Amino acid sequence: KLGEHPIRASISIRGARLISTAGYNIGREKWNEEAQRVKKGYSNEKKVSWNVINARLKAIDSHFASYEIGLDHRPTVDELSGELAAVKGTTRRRMQKEATTVLDYFDKFIKEESRDSQWTTGTLATWQTTKKHLQNFGEDATLSDFDENGIARYVDILRNRTKLGEASIRKEYKHLSWFLRWCLRKQYTTEDAVLRYKPKFKVLDKPVIFLTKDELMTLYHYDIPQRGTIVKLVDPDGRVYEKKVEHADGLERTRDLFCFCAFTSLRYSDAAALRKKDVTNGRITIVTKKTSERLEIELNDYAKDILSKYEDSISDLALPAITNQKANAFLKDLCELCGINNPVSRTYFQEGRQVEVSAPKYQLMGTHAGRRTFICFALESGISPNIVMKWTGHSDYNSMKPYIDIAEKARAEAMKTINEKLK
Repeated sequence: KLGEHPIRASISIRGARLISTAGYNIGREKWNEEAQRVKKGYSNEKKVSWNVINARLKAIDSHFASYEIGLDHRPTVDELSGELAAVKGTTRRRMQKEATTVLDYFDKFIKEESRDSQWTTGTLATWQTTKKHLQNFGEDATLSDFDENGIARYVDILRNRTKLGEASIRKEYKHLSWFLRWCLRKQYTTEDAVLRYKPKFKVLDKPVIFLTKDELMTLYHYDIPQRGTIVKLVDPDGRVYEKKVEHADGLERTRDLFCFCAFTSLRYSDAAALRKKDVTNGRITIVTKKTSERLEIELNDYAKDILSKYEDSISDLALPAITNQKANAFLKDLCELCGINNPVSRTYFQEGRQVEVSAPKYQLMGTHAGRRTFICFALESGISPNIVMKWTGHSDYNSMKPYIDIAEKARAEAMKTINEKLK
């Protein structure tokens, strides 16, 4: 009456044959005869979409392929009929679950993964950003919307509506992929385009921001002016300008925490949480916040001097407490005061366009540069990457690759200098 035809399933296993309905009807013009699936984008008269119907057909294919492999006898028609009914029932329940929105499942995902992986507050904040992007995609979107076209549309929204750079888009896509794979594992959806579809991102490696030995020692020995002092500075173009010191105490505490990271390889979060009892017999023993890994790091004289400065404080913390956000701001001021202002160029893609920017080094400084400084200096000094990884807690050699490349480049430049002097 509706001008549609039932989709029939013909199942033949070891001489037993069942011809029955797959449970859905579709118009002939909407059927792909070669693929034996409903054409993309179409729905039947009962408003059942193509991806829901095709998920049922795929489930029937997969089920009977596995069923036949494990079979040790010739099945009866009734047995085949029972198996088909079971598949229909399972996919029907899954599709009922599918009526729940993506955001509902995303909340479940956050709750479970944050519990199992013990996410920090910072990690949770990054995933809340991903949730906002999913809301932009559609408050009522379902998991079935994330086929190849849906994933491409999600990336397009990030690129052209949200105006993210390519590196940020790639990061957000990794979050989406993690979430959709979790949904597949939980059998909340049968839409598995995320396993096959790989969007392309134009991402260039960022320059690794760290301090050279001279810059680090300049910062370490810098005599911080009193609050209110006007300091005359020279920009990279030779222009003289003035800067007023606003937070002398904050600058000093930030300098000590940052340099301690640069002398020990600690992340800023671990240095800020270091307790006095974690320091014994010239070494520190900690369980890192990010990876929950136990590390033992020998202390050099510079790190010991910084610790000794605060050993009489009433706090049980080994170093003065200051938030990472404030420390990042103070560190930029510190490096500017120290004249660490050589220009650093960066190239990235945004909205498909290549963008090149240049900024003085102090503007790009962050607390994590302390850890990078330690790694680069250690590798440039000829210390084996395996030993450096013992200090830093890196378990993946690939994560050390950018630093190794920097060290090799520095050694090559040093050899050029020796060649010139030998001439």
